[in-house]
Amino acid sequence: MSEYKFYSIHNIVKIKTNTEIPIPNYFRIGRKIDNPDIEIIQENFSVNVPREKKKQRKDYFIWVDETALYIDYDVLNMKLFISDIQGRTRIKFTETYRSHGKKHISNLIDIVLAIKLIQKGYAPIHAGCVSCGDKAILISGMGSTGKTSTVLSLLDAEYYKFMADDMTIVSGDGKAYSYPEKVGVSFQTLTGNMFSPSIKTKILGKLTEFHLISLFFGKFFNLWRMEQKEIPDEMIKDKAFIDKVFLITCGEKDEIKQIEINKAVRMLMMSMMDEHSLFDNYALNFYSYLFGLDLLEFACKAKEIIKNALNKAKCFELKSNKTWKYPEMVKKVMEVD
Repeated sequence: MSEYKFYSIHNIVKIKTNTEIPIPNYFRIGRKIDNPDIEIIQENFSVNVPREKKKQRKDYFIWVDETALYIDYDVLNMKLFISDIQGRTRIKFTETYRSHGKKHISNLIDIVLAIKLIQKGYAPIHAGCVSCGDKAILISGMGSTGKTSTVLSLLDAEYYKFMADDMTIVSGDGKAYSYPEKVGVSFQTLTGNMFSPSIKTKILGKLTEFHLISLFFGKFFNLWRMEQKEIPDEMIKDKAFIDKVFLITCGEKDEIKQIEINKAVRMLMMSMMDEHSLFDNYALNFYSYLFGLDLLEFACKAKEIIKNALNKAKCFELKSNKTWKYPEMVKKVMEVD
């Protein structure tokens, strides 16, 4: 796998890799990056280290070499290398490690990216985002509470444009930056009235009979049958100033309530820790333990960045048990303002 790909995330964090990584294609660039912030390499490699120099933990061995941590599942040729998290970071793993731990590798890359963003004065938050003219609207909540459907329901590709579905990058000067990952599309998205037919066609393309039948039976048997779709570039807004933040909660009565920034920041932090915790990777936790990388300090710095980012925004709590109500409530606030 010798062909390298390069990504530049808003010219903040730059990545070099020779394998598939969980970074939106939106950030892929055609030019070479000589000094990337993160280098991610998949290759088969071996390190001749005597057994007595390794520490066994569970079913794998670990050892350190200057600023690098090695993890080795010896029998299976599953190896992982992590180096210099606070500098120019290198992550290397064997094909076998990737095939047995794809989710773990994706999770590791996501957390390292978050650390790099925080180092540079930006913070990832668990929130969808749409632009309304030149203003950014953040929509957050705990996982699977209606964030995605609310974002998609607001899109019209003209006044409301897409910025993010699951993760948005914010800066201390009050800007939101797009992070357009593929969105999960279910049977309800394909056949319901979540958004207009013209927008549906732009996002989903021509629907096939196979899609409809398979997604219908996925719904019928209560299976998590999802299609992953990319939002077209012309429907994406790159960045905008944060104007409003909506926090989705639950409640029997539909209610919109303005809340203080400190409460909004606390809710955003809890949502982020629940879905994208900095502490949710055993290899990185072990690296932090051995090399003094203070993940708690990074979390505190992220909180400060988020607080500064919301300094001029109005924050609202949306209470309802009906998911389809959230976009109506957002539009109601926008119309009044």
